[in-house]
Amino acid sequence: MANVDSVRLEFGGDLSLRDADGLKSRLAAALSNHKSLVIETDRIGGIDTSCLQVLVAAQKSANAAGTPMRLSAGVESPLGRAMVAAGFHAPDGRPLIPEAETWTLMSEAR
Repeated sequence: MANVDSVRLEFGGDLSLRDADGLKSRLAAALSNHKSLVIETDRIGGIDTSCLQVLVAAQKSANAAGTPMRLSAGVESPLGRAMVAAGFHAPDGRPLIPEAETWTLMSEAR
């Protein structure tokens, strides 16, 4: 049973294929143990497609369970650039896929 609290997960460094399983495990545990999830992205130095796919899969799981999952990134941050390049967001920050509707792409990094 999920706790009543929210959890903030911070990810940092360069996230690549070798990190995808760990990312998936952390997200799955957080989603199963908390009522909501906020992803801290400020320290992400780079991210590849495999880790973006893990985030999308986690968002799909969160949506199916009714668990809010939010993340935000600056449009010029490594994550923001990857989200635009992958077609998840338009350069102006508009989400282009349903899973990205709760993800905020800001014009300036926070």
